[in-house]
Amino acid sequence: MRLPQKKGGSGEEPTRTKTHARRSGTESGNRNGFRNRDFTTNETNPATNAVPSAHKTDDMYDRFAIFLILQSINRPYPPDRSRPCPGRSADSTYLILKMRHFYLSVVLLSGILLCCCAQREFTLEWALNLAGDNRAELERVLDHYKQNPADSQKYRAAVYLITNMPGHYSVDSVLANRFCDKADSVMAIPLDTSFLELSKTDFNMARNLDWEKFKVPALEKISKEMPFKQESLRPDIQVIKADYLIKNIDSAFATWKTSPWSAHLNFDHFCEFILPYKVQDPFLPDDWREYCRKFCDSIVDLSDMDRCQYYKNSIHWAARFVNSALLPNMRIIGPYTYNGNQPIRMSTWIKKHFVSCGEKGIVCMAVMRSKGIPMAVDYTPQWPTGYEGHSWCAVLTTAGGNYEKFDPFEGFPGEAYRPGETMAKAFREGYAINPLLFRINRSGEDVPPFLRNSFIKDVTSEYMSTQTIEVSIPDSLKQQNRFAYLSMFDNKNWVPIAWGEVKRSKVRFEDIGRSVAYLPSYYIDGKVVPFSYPFTLDANGRAEYMIPDTTRLQSVDLTRKYPPHYHVYNTTKRLIGGKFQAANRPDFRDSVTVFEFPEGWNDPTGTIDLSRDTAKYRYWRFLSPPDRHNQMAEVRFYLAGDTVPNTGKIIGTPGTRIGDPKNHKEAMFDNDPFTFFDAPFPYDGWAGMDYGKPVSMDRILFVYRSDDNNVWIGDEYELFYWKDRHGWASLGKQKAENLKLHYDSIPTHALFFIRDYTRGVQERIFTIEDGKQVWW
Repeated sequence: MRLPQKKGGSGEEPTRTKTHARRSGTESGNRNGFRNRDFTTNETNPATNAVPSAHKTDDMYDRFAIFLILQSINRPYPPDRSRPCPGRSADSTYLILKMRHFYLSVVLLSGILLCCCAQREFTLEWALNLAGDNRAELERVLDHYKQNPADSQKYRAAVYLITNMPGHYSVDSVLANRFCDKADSVMAIPLDTSFLELSKTDFNMARNLDWEKFKVPALEKISKEMPFKQESLRPDIQVIKADYLIKNIDSAFATWKTSPWSAHLNFDHFCEFILPYKVQDPFLPDDWREYCRKFCDSIVDLSDMDRCQYYKNSIHWAARFVNSALLPNMRIIGPYTYNGNQPIRMSTWIKKHFVSCGEKGIVCMAVMRSKGIPMAVDYTPQWPTGYEGHSWCAVLTTAGGNYEKFDPFEGFPGEAYRPGETMAKAFREGYAINPLLFRINRSGEDVPPFLRNSFIKDVTSEYMSTQTIEVSIPDSLKQQNRFAYLSMFDNKNWVPIAWGEVKRSKVRFEDIGRSVAYLPSYYIDGKVVPFSYPFTLDANGRAEYMIPDTTRLQSVDLTRKYPPHYHVYNTTKRLIGGKFQAANRPDFRDSVTVFEFPEGWNDPTGTIDLSRDTAKYRYWRFLSPPDRHNQMAEVRFYLAGDTVPNTGKIIGTPGTRIGDPKNHKEAMFDNDPFTFFDAPFPYDGWAGMDYGKPVSMDRILFVYRSDDNNVWIGDEYELFYWKDRHGWASLGKQKAENLKLHYDSIPTHALFFIRDYTRGVQERIFTIEDGKQVWW
């Protein structure tokens, strides 16, 4: 039996708009992306007074009603054939009962649909009431699309935008446009010819130098003269005008209906990926679609895809071609404050040709959407073994919901996105209100920063195998809070990353990442308040609580305070084949190799024992491996019984690869493990000591180029362990005498971290397994 359809302008199948979300937490790499929208203004944030999206409620009720009808038709009701209705057979009685159940369900469905319509109208009215003096503008949009039955979908789109508008913000257009005009004038200045001369024929290098030496400082100056102020924020619901919204809706529909890369989108996906009038929060209203469309056409001709059947109408290849074209036109730079966190026009963003890590996804998304390529920005607020988060792009390539993830301007759609990385949580930015997060924000409790608006949704399960875990709350630590959180260590503090609702002294956390350490906690008065011990969740989803055992103690040697990431391992591989040599001739023609780094070597620091070799030599050196630049950071030669290194005259290959005086051969003996010798050629680069007479060495201490997180001689360290709900307890300070910290009588089955009081800021929690540090 065909289900009754809702009325629509084109007679299309009824669609249900899902809720989507926009990030509220800031990522450390995103200085200018405005991901955290807990803006401090004199007005009440409408998002905290919001009601759930009518489309989400519509979806819920529709699914429930259809479920009931399908159940009534398909459920195998066993007839009681022993007691048929008078005058009827058992089979006819069964049929009558089944039909009655069906008609009852139809009546129930009609009632639910009436409730849905009432809910939709209530939600729309609530949003319009928040518009204040701007209500007439928004009603003009609705009236515009009510006139023509053929515009019924556009009317629904307008309702979607308006009902989800509270909580979104714009900036004062006068101030922001003035800033953008000045920024545009800076970018219009021709390339400095001196940079062209400096870089010879390499235009890209000249342009990069021009950016870094002139244009970025110039924009920083403008930012200081015209700083962004929170007072310039305006709620969208009170400032977005009818003409702007109508133009956006018409343009979005034209893209949806004409772009070959939007043909697979249903109305829900269209609302999520193409329709929104903005791609960031807050934003400066401008005609970003038209500008980005023209910009994209100027850097890549997507019509060429029609010539190859393999490429034609392929969303994957369209996204790949656009992303590849953006790479030479946009450069990713570090944490400059070149725009002072000032929301700017999309045209200004593109004209300046450089973006921060947080901005690149916004620019890429704007360009893609302008061409009808359905794209969103996903992110993780906090890496499990780092101190910041990261954002990237996700392209919807099939109607079934297949997303291809990639790093904008760097990676390619379809490639495995960071397959070796673990994540605790991944979220997708969106436009619509997420009812669950809305409810958390309405609870009256203090809410962690990254959840203080309702425009994100959890997509963790799209990236990895996840785990659902239930944590008990001891009676002595119960609070009145309705919500609790899992927190992760960010190198200094525990930060909330996942949430759950407290029910009967337990809290359930769904879809959390594995191979991560978590701390169950409340969030009270802006602070993480633990109610349980931290636990580690291994790759198989097994949770192990880190409850320190002070009855079974252990002794350990610790070599690092932060995990060696892949770049450390890759750099350390360059040691393989390197040699420590000794000789009595200055040209080393009579050299002997006292140690050669073997295959598989992966430790950037160490001590080489030479105590069994008593031969004496005047000249001692480190020789780089074949086809490798010498990048040794520190070398110390020790005589037997000495605690200080033996010094002599520094000898070796003159010069350095890039002419930096910090990277000459003297850097190997400057007592600074962060500087290193960078030999000018990738072969036969060496540095060492002339001791004036033959000497016998007892040992050689070395540090290869690394991240300066190894234990270093002379630094003061302190080891901590998580004792109880009150937090960390010290296991004592030490001043390092060699490349290891030795501790006796420390608890087993505990969570630790090391603090260096002399240098550096990176710290990471770890456990000790089989005498080795295991990082979390």
